[in-house]
Amino acid sequence: MPDRGRRRLSRARRCGTRLPYAASNSACTHPPTPHLLAAKDALMSEPLLTESTAFPHAPESNESGRTIRAPDIADRRTRETPRERRSSESRSTSDEPPVFTERILLVDDEPHVLKGYQRHLRNVFDLVLAEGGPAALASLGSQGPFAVVVSDIRMPEVSGLQLLAHVRQHHPDTIRIVLTGNADQKTAVDAVNDGRIFRFLNKPCSPETLRTAIEDGIRQHRLIRGERDLLSRTLSASVALMTEVLSLSSPLAFGRAMRVKGVVHRLCEALGEKSAWDIEIAAMLSQVGCIALPESLLRKLNDGVPLDQAEADLWIGHPKVGAELVGRIPRLEGVAKMIAHQRTRFDILVGDERPDLDDHQRRGAAILKVALDQDAVAVRSGFAEAVRTITGDRSGRYDPEVGRALAALVGERFEIRAIDLAGLEVGMVLEDHLQSVAGGILVPKGQEVTAALLKRLRSFGDPDRFIRQPFRVRVLGGAPSSAA
Repeated sequence: MPDRGRRRLSRARRCGTRLPYAASNSACTHPPTPHLLAAKDALMSEPLLTESTAFPHAPESNESGRTIRAPDIADRRTRETPRERRSSESRSTSDEPPVFTERILLVDDEPHVLKGYQRHLRNVFDLVLAEGGPAALASLGSQGPFAVVVSDIRMPEVSGLQLLAHVRQHHPDTIRIVLTGNADQKTAVDAVNDGRIFRFLNKPCSPETLRTAIEDGIRQHRLIRGERDLLSRTLSASVALMTEVLSLSSPLAFGRAMRVKGVVHRLCEALGEKSAWDIEIAAMLSQVGCIALPESLLRKLNDGVPLDQAEADLWIGHPKVGAELVGRIPRLEGVAKMIAHQRTRFDILVGDERPDLDDHQRRGAAILKVALDQDAVAVRSGFAEAVRTITGDRSGRYDPEVGRALAALVGERFEIRAIDLAGLEVGMVLEDHLQSVAGGILVPKGQEVTAALLKRLRSFGDPDRFIRQPFRVRVLGGAPSSAA
């Protein structure tokens, strides 16, 4: 049989068309009959579809590309009921992960409104629904953090304005969107002023409009978080760089800064300071202005030797120099003010001619004053004598509350140990200068051992060739010692 005849017979068998015997008999050489021509025309006129285009979701085990008739596709579709078809379509989409991974909180006191938005947005966002203000407050604590909160305004018990004001105070990075049927001007003004609203939407709101608003809110949330992360990394790197420069250029000043930072940390804990990170950074950078001071001056201070007038003028001016350096770092303007007033008496900080500081900065400067002055006495006479000097002052030089917190630290239990470098651990405080074999000061006494410092010391190789051993350290949690 010629090739064209075979193709025509194969097509006829697949499509279920009966051909005359002459068309299927390979031995027949008669011309085609009118019936055969009609069947041929019918076959050629029917639209043909491939299974890969007709059924894009067909299993991989099917023969992709197998030619089938369009009526067969229609027959298969008509065998499904409308409910089965909707169910299969929903199964094909409901299991897909959301486009945005950030969590969104939708709040409304009408459940059917929430269900409607969930039906349209569940495949786009990671949604959490809350029926009313109390449920939303509970969700904020148990299922957060949320990138965006969308809330109705008029709700019983806890209104939308109250809810969004709470979100603004406790979750400042969360973007807040108002969705309400009450479009009067006062409601809009109150929402913007009390909740710092990102967008104001009126009911009825189409799913497309709400989706666009939430997407814009997520982008704003990402922008805020990204800027904050970048600023935090920049801030941390800047502080680390300045302390590293101080440690290399003036080990004595660096040691004092680390001692003061440890005392400030314990004072802030005793005083219950909720936001103490900037006060501790001020303590770490309090001696940055000493970079320009000669080492001989710092050694005199450390040994209790009186300064001449020129040296005293240099020493008095170092807080201003340090404040100017630190003030150039973003977000450390308040820290710079604390550093500038680290030597200011408490009665001046709170007096009629008080400096331009807010309450937190004034508190930080008062804590720095106590910590720095106690350190100046402690390096010569011990911590207990330093505490007696601070708490016994009645001239208004120190904040009495900070002085009482310092006195409470005297009861801390510690012990003095003589160890070598192999026994040095993170958290110990050097009771002696850590010196090189030649007599130079590697790490000043009073400095707390950190992981970075310990790694640096152990990088010297054989410690017996470089470090004088043994040396004394102070360990908190041991038996009380009179060496305080």
